[in-house]
Amino acid sequence: MSEIKESRVISIKDKIVSLKDARAIASLIASEVAAANKDDRNWLEVKYAAETFDGSEFQSADPSVFSDDSPINRRRIKGIEISYLEKNGNKRISVSISHGDYWKGSSVKVSGTDSKWVNGTISQLEQIITAIPPQNTFLKRRNTFLSVSASLGIGAIVIWLLSKVLLSLPIQPTQEPNGVASQIIGYIASFPMGKYILKYLIYYGIGWMPGYELIRKLQSLWPSVEIQIGPEHEQFERQRRIWVINVFVLGIAPLCIAIIFDIGKAIGVGS
Repeated sequence: MSEIKESRVISIKDKIVSLKDARAIASLIASEVAAANKDDRNWLEVKYAAETFDGSEFQSADPSVFSDDSPINRRRIKGIEISYLEKNGNKRISVSISHGDYWKGSSVKVSGTDSKWVNGTISQLEQIITAIPPQNTFLKRRNTFLSVSASLGIGAIVIWLLSKVLLSLPIQPTQEPNGVASQIIGYIASFPMGKYILKYLIYYGIGWMPGYELIRKLQSLWPSVEIQIGPEHEQFERQRRIWVINVFVLGIAPLCIAIIFDIGKAIGVGS
């Protein structure tokens, strides 16, 4: 009867991976190498590698590629790959970490015919992965609210700019609009909150496309897996977040206050 192989997989997402974290994983793999059967007939294959955004790859036969004086500390790292294969023991460990969203395949996989070894090893790796600092997922968790808010904000800005332009033009209205559409609008506006509903629907209609695109771009600054290895000035997401957050908050907060104020006026709060 042939041996049965067991495999366990852990997905890596919403994490900020540093050199220390990569070194912790590499050290665990190195301990497996040290404990492996050194018989000449036992074939081992070990890989410690880091890929940079400029297409270079750095690889070593031990964890030294993740040391403090490693050349990867002078490059922006795109991916990390650590693997271990032992032929006689039928053991395999594969760690792949890619900078970006989790669907790109950041994961840890352990497989082998020794179930106790597989589960023990995956548990140790899981502890290391759990200890990695989490990525901020605020934009993902509040995606709808922020997208709607951004759409309203952009729509409000566009309307404000258009009103300034139109007021500066020497145009005089020829007659009052009396079509079906204007009657429907007039009817809705006759309700206490009707004109505010119409106003914000117009804002949203104008700003929804750029608003949702803006939030999508902002989300890219908080990738599911962010590898923070290399020069700090090349950690572009980290640098851009500092000023983007300020700009975003300053743009959205006044609008939210205005919306609350308009609702308060419509329902007669403070009157």
